Amino acid sequence: MKKIAIILDSNFVDKKGYFNSVHNRAKELKKNSDFIVDVYLIQTYENFFFRKCLRTEKRKKEKISFYDSISYNNLWYNLSLIDCVLLYKLHYTEIFKSLFIHRQIDKFKNYDLISTHSTYCASLGYMINKKYNIPFTITWHGSDIHSIFSKKKKQQTKKYIESAFCNFFVSKALLSKAQSFATSSRSEVLYNAASDSFVNYSSDLKKSIKEKFGIKLKKVVAFVGNIYSIKNVKVLPDIFSKLSHTNDVVFWIIGDGKERLNLEKAMKAKKIEVTFFGNISPSKMNDFYNSIDVLVLPSLNEGLPLVCVEALTCGCNVVGSNVGGISEVIGQENVFNLDENFIQNITNRIELFLRTDLAQTLLKQFNWTLTSKKEISIYKECLNLKKI
Repeated sequence: MKKIAIILDSNFVDKKGYFNSVHNRAKELKKNSDFIVDVYLIQTYENFFFRKCLRTEKRKKEKISFYDSISYNNLWYNLSLIDCVLLYKLHYTEIFKSLFIHRQIDKFKNYDLISTHSTYCASLGYMINKKYNIPFTITWHGSDIHSIFSKKKKQQTKKYIESAFCNFFVSKALLSKAQSFATSSRSEVLYNAASDSFVNYSSDLKKSIKEKFGIKLKKVVAFVGNIYSIKNVKVLPDIFSKLSHTNDVVFWIIGDGKERLNLEKAMKAKKIEVTFFGNISPSKMNDFYNSIDVLVLPSLNEGLPLVCVEALTCGCNVVGSNVGGISEVIGQENVFNLDENFIQNITNRIELFLRTDLAQTLLKQFNWTLTSKKEISIYKECLNLKKI
């Protein structure tokens, strides 16, 4: 029986889009294939000094973490002082993390295939391949492709892309971006889907949930995601301001990030009442999505935002910017160019959704069964097995 190692670089405590998409891919692979599948999670451990500076909580360095039928073999990277300064102050790449990655190579010598996710893990897959001639694949999720600014980083990424057996991209737009600077012998689009826990409630249950939130029959316009500059959250006050003339609309911000304080100040300056919920666990997001009428995603760049897929699954309409793979999920008619007319155009579309029964539907390709079938077929081809 063939053995596959899945490697991702994320935070087990803070489960967001990237983690959740890899997690669900791993679940489907284990469920639908006869491979032995092990999942490795590269996590960063911060000492007392860093926790104080970054205001994070102490974490136990567990060898294995369990979540929703998946066992994660933790590979702990101890954040150094130099790396902390480079990463959080100067926004450079950690220099010692590459040494840490190199020390992990021998752990994977008995696998038949390495499935990596994003740049750091791709570098590990590349080194395993060079030492043991084990084939590897890379899944690219977004910023690892569309936000490469340095020539050195682009050259490294190009090297990994051109060495992998297959490169998976979460959207056609991300694949196109990668092809502008690198060529691959095999490139495929693998769409993410929503977890089975996300469902579209009945109209009566939606009303009941809204009553629980204290908003009864009011409409909800919301932003869900990291409150970062790349998410273009600075336009939200102007968008919400144009919608605030009616008392039937309430505004929610779900998520957190370093731009939150600035966003809160901007909302207060415009005298807009907004509820900031902070980070919400995935297990509770179903109720939120089913209460939101229109989700706004004005990002400057995206791979394929899982939040759009989750929202549509729950019957929530979504509007956004015309970047990355957003239009592939929500439709070209619901995205708008980031120009001088963006705020007015997206506001007009929100108002249309609020005053009519017009509803969006999620396309059939955003389905874990289809994604898993395609992924398994390519793995079998890589391992010289019969395709499914």
